[in-house]
Amino acid sequence: MRSILAFCTLFALSTALAAADTLPPQLAAAFATMASAKTYHMSLNAHGQQVDMDMVNPGRQHVTISGRHQIEMIRIDSDTYMKMNGSWQKFSMPGMDSMIAEYGKYREIGASHAADAKIVDLGMTAVGGESLHEYEVSTATTDPADIYVGADGTIHQIVVPKAKSGPVTMVFSAYNTPITIVAPI
Repeated sequence: MRSILAFCTLFALSTALAAADTLPPQLAAAFATMASAKTYHMSLNAHGQQVDMDMVNPGRQHVTISGRHQIEMIRIDSDTYMKMNGSWQKFSMPGMDSMIAEYGKYREIGASHAADAKIVDLGMTAVGGESLHEYEVSTATTDPADIYVGADGTIHQIVVPKAKSGPVTMVFSAYNTPITIVAPI
């Protein structure tokens, strides 16, 4: 659960930063590309958990969590499917929209931090055999995050190396590639 909260907080901060008018143009464009993507894949490694998530906008996610807990979940609009004891169960969650609206709170938190964000352009760096443009983003109340932008103009990775609960790494890929998420039952 902390992994998901870390993702929400970082994503909200990055979304708010996208609206900030003080961003370097390449970073602003990368956030805009992410916000408008029809699909993408995100892998998150934090707190001994590996989270993989395929996103199809609007309203479809496929999440697998491995590590201390093994969870697989598919959400399609207000229907949620969870794999428990080897079989899928369907939960109709009409309140899911209001739960997702909670994300708005994270977005507001991010927006309140965007005004005091300090952004340092660290130039080009090699990550996983790729040459990526690295930016360090910090605020008065958040841990510094390293944001890596590829030559394709997309965010490839966000790393919070000194998060209070341990390092957090999010890797983004497969922007706007066909991803199919269907109900498993």
